[in-house]
Amino acid sequence: MKKQEFIGILETEFNVGTHTFNTETVLTEIPDWDSMSILIIMSLVDEHFGVAITADDFTKIGTIADLFNKIGDAHFE
Repeated sequence: MKKQEFIGILETEFNVGTHTFNTETVLTEIPDWDSMSILIIMSLVDEHFGVAITADDFTKIGTIADLFNKIGDAHFE
């Protein structure tokens, strides 16, 4: 999967317009961000990449780029 494809999945899941998010998007600035948002991202990452991310990891994950770093480049085309 390409990074832009996963960004598209996030945009759909968070019900925002296409091309709203990019790698510099700050997760806590996503509209209606709450603890459920973290669970959604954890689930999506596990489902699409088989990578387990914990709630504690989000203390170091601030942007979508940080999320991609946590997932690891080996998981992207």
